[in-house]
Amino acid sequence: MKRWTIFVVSVLALASLVVAGSTLQSLLFENFEGISPPSLPAGWSTLNVNGDLGIWETRSYGGVKWGRQCIRYVVDPTSPGPADDWFFTSSVDLALGENYVLRFQYCCTNPSTPEAMTVYLGTDQQPDSMTLAIWSNHSIANTDFLQASVSFTVPETRAYYLGFHAESPPMSARLKVDEINLLQANPNLILHLIPVKAIEGEPLVYTPDDSIEVMVFLENDGTDSYVINQRFAVGRWPSEVEIEFVAVHDASGVQLPCINMYEKLLGLRPDDFGTLDPGEVAGKTVSLWNWLEFDSTGTYSIWAYYRNYADPGALGAWKGEAISDTISITIQ
Repeated sequence: MKRWTIFVVSVLALASLVVAGSTLQSLLFENFEGISPPSLPAGWSTLNVNGDLGIWETRSYGGVKWGRQCIRYVVDPTSPGPADDWFFTSSVDLALGENYVLRFQYCCTNPSTPEAMTVYLGTDQQPDSMTLAIWSNHSIANTDFLQASVSFTVPETRAYYLGFHAESPPMSARLKVDEINLLQANPNLILHLIPVKAIEGEPLVYTPDDSIEVMVFLENDGTDSYVINQRFAVGRWPSEVEIEFVAVHDASGVQLPCINMYEKLLGLRPDDFGTLDPGEVAGKTVSLWNWLEFDSTGTYSIWAYYRNYADPGALGAWKGEAISDTISITIQ
């Protein structure tokens, strides 16, 4: 496991500076980039209830701008009737009393013929088992992808499936879905963002030319070990990066643009991953000057994101996203 010694040595001494952010662990993530269309992801299925030629199928094009592939419903071109078509995910174990978040990207191809879709949760890959509707939209007219996000709980602890039901009216066109992500809070992995000046006991006051060095690192505050992506590449999401910084000028409310797309590193490899045991931390020091231009004087609120949805070595890598608590600095 790659470690940054200053973090391992300092984290206990810095307890008063460390504030926990929030972390969401992905229980199911699918962007369709790892399959060969029209094949479905392992454990997924489709159902054409009305037996027409309108079906859900994966496609090698038409996905989000930062990807290529997606799953798409297309109307029967020979007899365009109402849609009654499903695709079901593989099963995922969910627990009573826990809160879950489902996110996915969706759009249509013709705004003059809006699409309709409802997302269900059920106990089997069959319509009769899809008993809990968690999201519905019967006027999908956006041709650019939008992100849906919905929170839900389950009535009992067991395995569940997600079911996406196309319900579009006759003469509709195409409905596309991508980046399906089922998330749950994970308080054990914590992302920290600490200015180096805070460690040195100095005021967090800088000039526009200062490098503004910060430490960004993950801490395992739980009892289980995690295989994490420890590359910690910085840039603009959704480029192939793990770390993204956000800075807002407090007086104007303006968010600073990221001036570089991403660190020019090699592609993600299995040896970029390692085990983070309980009590360990991993991260790196970053100069914010390389990514953000603090040209205006005043105070800024800054926070960091860590994201990983990759597992190139099939190591069982942790997938999800974490956000640090907000720090405040002054530019004068």
